[in-house]
Amino acid sequence: MIQTVGPPVKLRLQVDRIDGKRVTSLESNELNTFVGQSVEYSFERGQGDTAESVRLVLRPTLIKGEVTEMEIEVTGSLPGNPDRLLLSRRETLLSNRGTLSALTVTSGDPPSGYRFAIIPEF
Repeated sequence: MIQTVGPPVKLRLQVDRIDGKRVTSLESNELNTFVGQSVEYSFERGQGDTAESVRLVLRPTLIKGEVTEMEIEVTGSLPGNPDRLLLSRRETLLSNRGTLSALTVTSGDPPSGYRFAIIPEF
């Protein structure tokens, strides 16, 4: 069976650390995929009670004119008090070319976690 893919999609991903009211830019990545194919970003850091892990899967499903439709899945865990926060979330994102959309995962009060800014460039 031959699997076909759609047009190429370039995604810019900006990763920010959120610590209360403070936001720190950590890194920026260029992710390349095709319509109908997934691309992912993930990390693990810390150990024991401070361990964090996040896996972000982006799957463009449609491009129509200047708009892209994308399925987003985020899984992982963040430290929490008193219990660890387990992440499992799926969303469908509609975004214009070059437009920033943000996905935030945090735990606690004040919030601690990450913001992922996604900018499609197709």
